[in-house]
Amino acid sequence: MIASSILNSITFKNVIGPALATPVNAAFTNGLGVLADDTYYYRVTALTADGETLPSAETSLAIAKLATPVNETFTAGAGTLPAATYYYRVSAINAVGETLASTETSLLLEAEGGVNVNWGVVTGATGYKIYGRSTGAELLIATVGAVTTYLDNGSLTPEGALPASNTTAGGINVNWTAVLGAPGYNVYGRSTGAELLIATVTGAITYLDDGSLTPEGTMPSANTTGISTYPNMWNSLHTDRVQGNNKIIPYYQKFPEDHVVYLQFESDSADDITLKCYHGTTELSSSTLSYDSDYGTGDVRYYTNFIVTLNSDYYDKKVYFMAMQGLERLTSEPVYIYDLSDEIAKGTIKYIKYTNLDRTESDLDDRFIDWSVLASTGNYLDFFVDAIDIDPNDTDESEVLEGSQSKTILSASFYSGRVLSTGGIPDYMVAKLGMASSLDIFMVNGIQYIKSGEIGQERFGGSTLYQASLKLTQKNAIGINVDNLGATVTETEPPVSGTPMYIGTVTAAIPTETQVKVISPIDAIKEDQIKEYTMSDARFCFAYPASFGALTSILDDSDDEIISGFNITTLDFTIGEDTISFKIYTLKSLATVTTHDVTYKF
Repeated sequence: MIASSILNSITFKNVIGPALATPVNAAFTNGLGVLADDTYYYRVTALTADGETLPSAETSLAIAKLATPVNETFTAGAGTLPAATYYYRVSAINAVGETLASTETSLLLEAEGGVNVNWGVVTGATGYKIYGRSTGAELLIATVGAVTTYLDNGSLTPEGALPASNTTAGGINVNWTAVLGAPGYNVYGRSTGAELLIATVTGAITYLDDGSLTPEGTMPSANTTGISTYPNMWNSLHTDRVQGNNKIIPYYQKFPEDHVVYLQFESDSADDITLKCYHGTTELSSSTLSYDSDYGTGDVRYYTNFIVTLNSDYYDKKVYFMAMQGLERLTSEPVYIYDLSDEIAKGTIKYIKYTNLDRTESDLDDRFIDWSVLASTGNYLDFFVDAIDIDPNDTDESEVLEGSQSKTILSASFYSGRVLSTGGIPDYMVAKLGMASSLDIFMVNGIQYIKSGEIGQERFGGSTLYQASLKLTQKNAIGINVDNLGATVTETEPPVSGTPMYIGTVTAAIPTETQVKVISPIDAIKEDQIKEYTMSDARFCFAYPASFGALTSILDDSDDEIISGFNITTLDFTIGEDTISFKIYTLKSLATVTTHDVTYKF
């Protein structure tokens, strides 16, 4: 079953989507099969995992096989056939098959030459096959187009047996128009007014009834695919609140123009997933992808990632997305794409960005994201929420070493933050905000915060929406006092003159000395480094003398903190005749980037 985590950038639900329209039959055509000559009747329904539409209007088509050609008078022509009597038969062909051959007709050549084989037109034929030469044992000489004569001049050697039956019809190609949001269809047919189920079709709008299946299963008497209007737009998913006479306020997840949205779906099936986006009944985009990763041996889960760029096709539109796998579908909450720059600048819209890369095994039901395969995003997901900042939320901490004569501050930390209060948002956004703020890294407008306590929420003006509040703190400064503890300050210069350091790419998550040294070296100096990367399926890597100490920060080209996405190892390198300890920072996941800046800070 296809599922979507609550942490997805856009919220999806395993819910009934819009009611599907009844299919409309298109023109039927004859096909190959074993149906007897007769008229056959068909109706089609649109199908989802949760229901089926009413059937289309009845449409019929008769099996119409081509007639066998009738030979006309043969005449002598030019050629190299020896004087003798020659025998010929002709069959008609179409896109489906071939008729039986015509009655045998002969011509006596009194001298060397050729035979003009002639026949009458067969309605519907796209070509003809000519068999000949030996009586009762004619073999295929040539296949021609829509003509009625052929000169056998003796240049070809006959081969290929006569047809044993008329295969120009015997099946019906049942065709219909696509139904918006329908992952599959049921085809009913054969007897007028009493059509029975013949087949279920997915990923196509045509079906060949070749007569091999026995119809069974009655047609539906009602449309059970959903409700008549899109449910999520008015929060009608929350029927208990609607029935409680709460004020219904429409809500749309908001995204700015040209934003890149990353979506991930989990399934117990390895089948491809199709993601479509609709504006009303207009399809804006469609993409079908195979899964990116899988986990487990018995109960295997498959993860599929989609990247959607909200370009000009989406500007100023209220849209929804639908993910389909087989007959199952997920429908997103509504999304509104427009210019958010003023609202972000005023602080009425907050940009939320988050990751849990270091805890990929934290598998909670309906909350799991495979962060490791989101390398192209820096292993982050994001969304936007209506919110404002209100009261400050500042705290401080000190660790004191007490002696008999004095006290020494060993360390001090100061945390500053805000109480983040949202506007009116539905409960699925409250849940998303609560989960995202509990992860390893949670950022609001590019600043990393730690949530203090639990998220608070209360009904927003007696409506179907809520107002949530979070206490957020940012670790501003850390002071460390080691002067009186007998500690030695670590040397920050390279231990050996000319010691190198390495900034580049590797493929291994924990690279060896040899793999690191493939990177072109630069002189080791303890200062912040900026590296522009262009790479495919590789990892950022920075290796430097361990005496420099640890990095305090690694920023991507959006100035977002990504240090949690790096493995940190220490390894002894041989530099000339010296052994020097190196600290190595390596991106945990393979990534593909172009002109992407990364800043390493000491």
